[in-house]
Amino acid sequence: MSKIEAYYRTENDAESAKAKLETFKVGDVIIERVPDASRNGFIEQMKNIFADVDASEQHDPQILQADIAEEDFAEANRIVQESEGYFSDK
Repeated sequence: MSKIEAYYRTENDAESAKAKLETFKVGDVIIERVPDASRNGFIEQMKNIFADVDASEQHDPQILQADIAEEDFAEANRIVQESEGYFSDK
């Protein structure tokens, strides 16, 4: 299994991706709010990724973490991208 982290603008976005990922061989799926202490650096890094977002939209950055079976890794990557997440493998 490979560990992934996917970053989302909102908890709803992360939960939607989680539901899709759970149709594959996954383990230890966790969604957590980005800690306040990490937000300044996190927000700065993510500005370019989420640049197309309306400025009036509310953000509550979330991290989805999961263990993904090797054979499902490419599909998991596709799901994260389609659900407007930023994917980084750990």
